Amino acid sequence: MACCPTEEKYGYDDSRFEKAVDAHFHCSICYNVLKEPMMCRNNEHIFCRGCITEHLTVNSHTCPECNEDLTVETLRKARLVSNILSELKIKCDYSNRGCHEFIRLEELDSHVENCGFAPVKCSNEECQLVVDKRELIHHESTVCEYRKAKCHNCMKIEQDVDGMKKQMQGLASKEDVKALMEKLSFLENTIQISSAINHASNALMEDILVAGGWDSDGNVLKSVERFSWKKNVWERVSSMNVGRKGATSFIRGNQVFIVGGCCGVIEVLDLNGDLLEWGILKVTLVHQCERLRSVVYQNRAVLFCACGATDYCAKLSLTAPYTCKQLCKMPEPARRDYTVVAFEHKVFIFGGRYAINFDLLHSVLEFDTNTREFKAMPPLPCALYSTTGVRWGDQAILVGGSDNDGQSKKVFMYDSKTGNTTELPSMLEERAGCCAVITGNTIVVMGGRGKTTGRVRSVETFTLGGYTWRYLPAMNEIRSGATANLLPTKNIH
Repeated sequence: MACCPTEEKYGYDDSRFEKAVDAHFHCSICYNVLKEPMMCRNNEHIFCRGCITEHLTVNSHTCPECNEDLTVETLRKARLVSNILSELKIKCDYSNRGCHEFIRLEELDSHVENCGFAPVKCSNEECQLVVDKRELIHHESTVCEYRKAKCHNCMKIEQDVDGMKKQMQGLASKEDVKALMEKLSFLENTIQISSAINHASNALMEDILVAGGWDSDGNVLKSVERFSWKKNVWERVSSMNVGRKGATSFIRGNQVFIVGGCCGVIEVLDLNGDLLEWGILKVTLVHQCERLRSVVYQNRAVLFCACGATDYCAKLSLTAPYTCKQLCKMPEPARRDYTVVAFEHKVFIFGGRYAINFDLLHSVLEFDTNTREFKAMPPLPCALYSTTGVRWGDQAILVGGSDNDGQSKKVFMYDSKTGNTTELPSMLEERAGCCAVITGNTIVVMGGRGKTTGRVRSVETFTLGGYTWRYLPAMNEIRSGATANLLPTKNIH
């Protein structure tokens, strides 16, 4: 008889589901609701992947139900059962911490990864208090008794210290030296005040892949580069087959997809391949778009045209046979140059410009990919276009872009639940058309175009809960309108 694993990763407890789950969908090893169901090849007895794998490794190479020969290699996926289970509603892993949402099982991992109730540790070394992820910024910057104060005049203090060190060389009186030393000691203690930036040097940081964009002369780039946190350097990667500006990209499994920004060609980079070369995906896009936005949901990408070429969004299937079909029409009046951020099946559309007269927008729309309906949300505090956005828990972080005064260095955090907007510390440079990623609590912003600098290669980073941005090594090439992604932990070397 098979042993019953005790780890939480084997099967889901019945009590977590919104409705009772039929007995046919339970594992006969752990007796819980099936997780990643697999079946024996002959009689189709179904088990959790973890349960049956452990049984075949520890006990015997036979099916626990029919006792026929069975190995891990001969297991088959129970696809029909998986499809049925994926639609069931289940409690979040952090329901005991206050999250009361029921999520479709297929979306559970994505929700848990970004849940605002997830426990996180305060980064202030003396504190180490565990708080909800959604409360981390407020705790670290306002509540924590060990928080580090912001230094408003560090530069002046540094100048005073340097000046007094030089002045000491000309002093003759011991009393003068003693008095000056006391003042110097006070100033040096004061200058130790720093921002609460967490450099995450001990954390596992995911490397960054950036591709395409415009260079300083307006040429469209094919080039691709990758930032290695370990080496602290940008390295060139195989170039794309065609140049792209304003493209969108996403990672599915170990493949990087790049769509739009030129003709209707979709390129794919297989990170597991022996030769890291871009291949062409044989699928025809419904619309060609030079400024494409995308979100990945289930086994498809939802594509939004932000260049004004069409009012329709499309869905791209990410499993063979790859297809692209029209999904629905955006609400009137038509808009362009907006940005999108996804929260499971809901997509938030921020700002942009009217496609007809180019008037700036501060409105926010929520698009439900299940019902295909749009609804208005509380607006942004100011009109923005050509900004970039990343998701952090229930928050959308909106970086740079252009407002009524031109290119902006402002950063906003928009709460997808309440519609409240919080202004975060501004970047070091104005950036419109930049690209950004977030790894853990660290935002990285690359390239873009400034008011006086033109297109740039500079890179900035900010740790949520901190006070200031800092520079990372600049990219090899100047880029604006590029696209960026985080690479899987096991990535290219």
